[in-house]
Amino acid sequence: MFAGLMRISAWIAKLAGAHMLWLLVSAPFLFSVWMSRDTGSVLAMIVAAVFGVAMGVPATAALFGVVRPWVMGRIDSGIWSPFWRTWRELYVRSVALGALAIGFCAVAYSAWETYGASDGWMQSLRIVVLIAVVVAVCGMLHTMCYFVHFRLSFWQSVFSGLLFAFVQPWNTFVSVLVVAMLVHASIVWPGLALFFCASVAAMIVFYQYERAVRAMRLTRSEP
Repeated sequence: MFAGLMRISAWIAKLAGAHMLWLLVSAPFLFSVWMSRDTGSVLAMIVAAVFGVAMGVPATAALFGVVRPWVMGRIDSGIWSPFWRTWRELYVRSVALGALAIGFCAVAYSAWETYGASDGWMQSLRIVVLIAVVVAVCGMLHTMCYFVHFRLSFWQSVFSGLLFAFVQPWNTFVSVLVVAMLVHASIVWPGLALFFCASVAAMIVFYQYERAVRAMRLTRSEP
């Protein structure tokens, strides 16, 4: 029993440490998001987008680099060194992915407003936009998984992440559900947002991804 409590305590410390490092690096982005929501200023939104591309997305990719060895069974892997190593290796790719996401968000928001202002059946096209946004978010998360798990080019990783979101609907659903539940929990209990949400979400998303990749490999190896 004591050994079990020690393992649980070690995991809590690991997840909290990884999340706090992500939170520290992403602080400019998170603060600018809070300011843009509070003020509604276009300038604040632009600043939030810039910090998201330059800080938030690379920090999230680095967080996936931290949780990857844990999911793969190397539970003795650290936090600081894997985080900054992944940050350096994937910074340019992460910034490019963030810029691509901002462009997609601009198009999706424009389509959402356009269809909302339309009459009749065109308003139902908002559902298509919403589905596209959900798939894009999952594709972005899975692209980060490909970044840290395989040596692929940028576009190969992006297309693989989007394809994964389509061909693995259950994993996509679980990823969306986990992220949504953690965001909701962080609003209801702010302490979770301070200590655990990002690291727990990254670990669950990567676990779902790695399990699906392993299953596909086993299926292909069968005669």
